[in-house]
Amino acid sequence: MTILGYDNHLLVATDQPMVNFLASLNDDSNRLQEKIRYDKWIHEPMPTKFQSSPRTKLEKMHLQLLMAVRWKYLVSSLERGVHVILSDADNIFSQYLDVEEELTKKDPTVDVYFAYATKFPRDTFTRQGFCVCSGMSWWRSSPSSIRLARLMRDTCGDMCDDQRELNHLLSASPQLNMTWQWTTEARQSRLSNVTISDPRYHGLPTLGISGTSSITGHKARIWDRDFAFRGPLLPDRCPVGNWVSMPITDIPNRQMAWKTKVESFQQWDNHCLYNHR
Repeated sequence: MTILGYDNHLLVATDQPMVNFLASLNDDSNRLQEKIRYDKWIHEPMPTKFQSSPRTKLEKMHLQLLMAVRWKYLVSSLERGVHVILSDADNIFSQYLDVEEELTKKDPTVDVYFAYATKFPRDTFTRQGFCVCSGMSWWRSSPSSIRLARLMRDTCGDMCDDQRELNHLLSASPQLNMTWQWTTEARQSRLSNVTISDPRYHGLPTLGISGTSSITGHKARIWDRDFAFRGPLLPDRCPVGNWVSMPITDIPNRQMAWKTKVESFQQWDNHCLYNHR
């Protein structure tokens, strides 16, 4: 992101070992051209009842601790008057965009922008025909968006599957009472087996839609899938006019997850970014 021209992004370290690691990098002037910007918000300790769980379950519980932290951090930032891009650390940004200027110019009434996900949680997709990604969004520091962020923070508590909780709130929850406006073009933009080979992506909408909540008063907008891409690592058609990508990596096993993910960045660049600029 620094290479692209961003100068106000930072990492949020959620455990003390990561804080110590980032501090050590910044202290070693020979390893970095510039200091890493980071903040810390340490997640809650693992509840005692889970501490003796099998490794696979314990890993899942650690992830849920991490997912809950970002909503606490988001609320704190919005309450301080900061507009926020909330992004997973493995999202791939392909170009610089002055987000506030660009999005305000398009529609100054939107409080929150989301990216399309795939089909998880399945009950949400079955109910409303789309899901949003909990790891990529833009939040205006407005009273309405703060109310939504606080609701997510309180729903998550100290541990949660935030992808599931966010989509349940946006789809059927009386706590929001969302109404989504589908255009004819958006309804007709769903991927078919003619345009994509992997059945996991059949039926996903590609054009964005807007929605409003009668409870919080916030207006939400979902980016077009090409702009904020969530789909296969090696798509048949690379996204046009892309800003950020969240390609799905098929992980062979948990032990190799980190290596597979790191390798996927170069695979994505070779397949789409370098060949489709």
